[in-house]
Amino acid sequence: MTEIAELKGFDAELEKLRTHWDAPGIACVVLKDNEIAYSHAVGLRDIKKNLPMTPQTIQPIGSCSKSFTSTAVALLVEDGKLDWDTPIHKMFPKFELKEPIASAKTTLIDMLSHRTGLPRHDIVWLNDEFTYDMVFEYLPHLDLSRDFRTTFQYCNLMYIAAAALVEEISGMNYRDFLKKRIFKPLKLGANSTLQEMLKNDDHTKGYHDVAGVRTEVKYDAVSEAESIAATGAGSINAGTADLAKWLRFHLNKGNAEGKQLLSPENLKRTHIPVTMGGYSAIDQVIPGQKWIKQGAYALGWQTDVYRGFSRIMHGGNTEGSSTQLYFIPDEGIGVGVMVNEYGIPLTGVVASIIVDRLLKLDPVDWSDYFKPIFDARKKAYRESKEKEEELKVTDTKPTHPLEEYVGNYHNPGYGILTILSEEDELKLKYGSQKFPVTHYHYDTFQYNLERYDFGDTLTFFTESSGDIESLTIRLEMQVPPIKFARLPDDHLKDPAFLSKIEGKYEYYGKTVEMIIKGENTLVFAVVGAPQMELVPVRGMRFKPKASSSMTITFQQEENGEINRFMVSEFGTTVPGERIKS
Repeated sequence: MTEIAELKGFDAELEKLRTHWDAPGIACVVLKDNEIAYSHAVGLRDIKKNLPMTPQTIQPIGSCSKSFTSTAVALLVEDGKLDWDTPIHKMFPKFELKEPIASAKTTLIDMLSHRTGLPRHDIVWLNDEFTYDMVFEYLPHLDLSRDFRTTFQYCNLMYIAAAALVEEISGMNYRDFLKKRIFKPLKLGANSTLQEMLKNDDHTKGYHDVAGVRTEVKYDAVSEAESIAATGAGSINAGTADLAKWLRFHLNKGNAEGKQLLSPENLKRTHIPVTMGGYSAIDQVIPGQKWIKQGAYALGWQTDVYRGFSRIMHGGNTEGSSTQLYFIPDEGIGVGVMVNEYGIPLTGVVASIIVDRLLKLDPVDWSDYFKPIFDARKKAYRESKEKEEELKVTDTKPTHPLEEYVGNYHNPGYGILTILSEEDELKLKYGSQKFPVTHYHYDTFQYNLERYDFGDTLTFFTESSGDIESLTIRLEMQVPPIKFARLPDDHLKDPAFLSKIEGKYEYYGKTVEMIIKGENTLVFAVVGAPQMELVPVRGMRFKPKASSSMTITFQQEENGEINRFMVSEFGTTVPGERIKS
């Protein structure tokens, strides 16, 4: 390590910053002119065991993983297996979006620069039964919120899709592709699942501070399927030594250990700004600031002009950790900072202070700017929990008994969401995880995804028969509430149950027949009229597939036999009686 004068005494400043922000631990590394100029860690990687943070400590780096994904794509472009500007659908027909123009024209550049028009829809992949290779099944059903190529909208799902695309095109498991084409040549100790990270003795415990209450993230409780769901978007775990090698690879234009792993042209394609205005949050934090201009998003990297210098960077926030990468190509400067706490701006504060020192710029007290904003945000969160009751309509109750809301609800872009009852309270089950649901007013309830610090409302809807037919739930703030249709009770598709219905009935003076077609499709047949396929609803009720005005409810006797049905349509109810031979 080559020490430089600009960072002399920075150990003490780093500890001072950690204490001021009450952070568990900080690790950082600095490159200058291709050499490590600084590497140091302060604080604890494990508070309970009093274990120190070290330069070798690894932790999840969150969305800093995106630059690895864009580089993986660039490697396949270099291999001639993909093309930056050819629509993905032409190279890989399974790729589809809900909006036809976006579906037909989205390129790798659009996908990786967050300009497809698709917003986050993050809850899709927070389902712990979702795996990244399922993404092509869900994308065609997710609402876009902006026109194609008009607006920057950060979208993790596009990077999950990119990882799945790399896997499909290369014929290699994506994590194996990273190991073979990136980790091994660069001699990185990085890995791609929490299970692998936990095997390293020098890994962090992750922490989350909500409104001043710090909790530990239970990494060992996260299933392997869940830990790889965000593959491509934020699944990599690394230490500052790995970050240094990654930054050096980019500063050296694709050269590692004297070998050109990727052409400068294809690597540079990941650095070129594409979507302007990608990140301008600094202007909201510091109105009228003059230090940072021309914020944009490239491919897996953010770009801007930082105090007159071209800067390439990316942050990463995931459960229990925050990471920041900066590099300034023209000056040969690279900085990597890790803090084992979720969503803390301290990573950017430390990185900016270091860059200011290296560039010999007048110091800016970045900590004094961002710490009050950070504290105010935690205070606002705490107060919002205290005030959310003010908008509730008081003295209301649900229109149904709680058990009537229980069931499976389906949306093709999100899969199955289950409402269940435990100890006289409703729960929302998504994947294998359960979350509390409490009554708010009327048929609107509040849900709380406690683990992800996210919650809002869901509302149930009742059809004219009195059955709850669907619910809408706010899972993505850029689109209207998402509708989940209630799935029929399982027994209504059971051939053994349907066989009890099968037979002839007298209805309106005519003979009608209930027929089972295929394995479990019930058909209503009247001589001289088109047959009606019946769709199961719930309980003993069906409705014609082609009509929304009619319901057919069967009635079961005490001995289990079904000898009667009631047809309701346009305010009339007419019985049908089984014809017994």
